[in-house]
Amino acid sequence: MNELRARHAAGERDFRGADLFGANLFGANLRGADLRGANLVGAYLCDADLRGANLRGANLRRAYLCDANLRGANLRRAYLRRAYLRDADLRDADLRDTCLDPLAPPNGNCDAFTDLEPGWKVGYRTKNSPYMDGPQYIVGELREAPVFSTAPTDCHPGIFVCPTIDAVHQWLHSQKFMACPVVSVIFRPWECHRAGDKYRVRWCIVWEDHHAEETDSD
Repeated sequence: MNELRARHAAGERDFRGADLFGANLFGANLRGADLRGANLVGAYLCDADLRGANLRGANLRRAYLCDANLRGANLRRAYLRRAYLRDADLRDADLRDTCLDPLAPPNGNCDAFTDLEPGWKVGYRTKNSPYMDGPQYIVGELREAPVFSTAPTDCHPGIFVCPTIDAVHQWLHSQKFMACPVVSVIFRPWECHRAGDKYRVRWCIVWEDHHAEETDSD
């Protein structure tokens, strides 16, 4: 790994087909590197700078990419199933033919949710993400996931929703989070993807704020 870092620092960019299985590349500067077809299964790439890198066809199964900068990277046909992508920057990345392909249809498995009217479902979620500071879900606004995954694993990106308010509270308790205000959202069934026992949607409309109701019931 030290050799790869040194070669990159010296100006080399061609690492096509490299076998980096399980490699520890935490915080590595691999900006603009050509890693087409590389074996990065289980590689540790958290905080790595991969801006503009060519990862076309690379195997990133179970790779750790938390907080990695993949802005503008070529990930077309890369294998991303079970990759850990929390807080990774994927802006302007080419995600075609991957489980993050924005054109890939969700499985639409959302029978557990209540119908609002034909063509709409009602779900519930926290008013803001318990993982990071960010804008709150304000009634009336349209929210779209910056990145959405149709992977069968439950940790991939999307707007996570639950079928009931109780399910939101149960999830918060299971993750040992403090209680959070809850909002309801409405979404189209065909924009929902079920993975395991979790649901995520590509986009939704914030419908009602239930914080006042919860306060009154307390």
